[in-house]
Amino acid sequence: MATAAATAPVAATSETRHAARAAGLLAATGFVTGLSNFAFNVVVARTGGVGAFGGTAALLSLVTIAGFVASGVQYAMARRAATWDGAPRALLRTSLPLMWPWMLCVVAACASVRQLAAYLGVDTAPALLVIALFVAVLAAALPGGVLIGRRRFGLIAGLSLVGVAIRLCGGALLTRRMDATAGALLASFVPAALSVAVFLVFALRIGSTRHAEARSAGEMSAGFTTESFTGALISAALWALWVMPMVFARHLLSAQASGRFAAAQVLASGVLFVTAPVATAFYPTVARHREWRAVLVGASATAGLAGAASLGMAVLGPSLMGGVYGAGFAVSGRILLELGLSAATVSLATYAVWISRAMRSHAVPVAAAVGIAALVQVLVGVALPGNLEVLAALPCISLVLAALCVAPAAAMRRTARRPVVVLLGADEA
Repeated sequence: MATAAATAPVAATSETRHAARAAGLLAATGFVTGLSNFAFNVVVARTGGVGAFGGTAALLSLVTIAGFVASGVQYAMARRAATWDGAPRALLRTSLPLMWPWMLCVVAACASVRQLAAYLGVDTAPALLVIALFVAVLAAALPGGVLIGRRRFGLIAGLSLVGVAIRLCGGALLTRRMDATAGALLASFVPAALSVAVFLVFALRIGSTRHAEARSAGEMSAGFTTESFTGALISAALWALWVMPMVFARHLLSAQASGRFAAAQVLASGVLFVTAPVATAFYPTVARHREWRAVLVGASATAGLAGAASLGMAVLGPSLMGGVYGAGFAVSGRILLELGLSAATVSLATYAVWISRAMRSHAVPVAAAVGIAALVQVLVGVALPGNLEVLAALPCISLVLAALCVAPAAAMRRTARRPVVVLLGADEA
């Protein structure tokens, strides 16, 4: 036992270094993914025009929200795969029946598809494609979580690059042969559906480790539904905070103004693509060892990448918007700077959410912060409709205000025996 206790810090340090290297690999993959997403949206915008792009971008953002919802399932599975030494196929078998809340969500989405399409001013068929995409992304979450938990980061990076290539090529082809919105969503669905089969094949090939595992797969799956549902709701709410200004713009502004704002926010979303993999890389190490050194290294990497990406977007963005999208999509550098700051804030909040989940921290402070931020956005969106500068800075303003409200209450819960590092109100359980 003494030997195990002595080697645990060494193992944690080694895994932290491995996580840092994996973060670099996945961040590079995220950068390529962000560029591909930007190019994909340029193709869609040029094909459909500035008037239609607002609705298209809103639907694509809903697809991204579906991905964040599925990440709740993915990270819940990743924590179990990282902390359990048995064969992952047993975890997949016992966790699958626990997915029932998400099936109810699919049914509810299908029942309200006409209302969603009417609100966004699009046809029903693209809204149905969004639901199909949600099902595909959700189905890939379980085997994808196994790959994250067992640190198959090279495989994840390779499969991600293949997926973005298929999406980009499909978007260039399909948007010219059918309605641009439907073509964009169909091009997004194909690689998502393929990833289900590919992730499952590789996850099932992973065997148990050499260490003895006393806990059964059923014991490890206990609490899976609650953990995945809580994480998914918080994560989806965070992304909703990011896209809510776009929805406000689509509903309150002219088609041209909302299209320009949507294109600028799509560009700023590249910051999120670059920084999100850092949490993925550090998640298994934090879940397995629960050491704050790994948490702080990952937080520093997230802040550094977000700051650099935001600065680059603010400097290069104005020329990209007018030169790549077209003259009708030009926006001011101030709007892009505010969007960059908002994207950096959402990136840090997202990292805080998933690392707090890995640490088995209380979800209430984080959920309270997200809820307060959502309330701030709704109040500001109603009080100041049509102000693009306010809409661009709204995610940053709302999250900072929410953190200031929640952090003092979370800090009061600290005790001498339970140290805490406050990351948007996340304290150690």
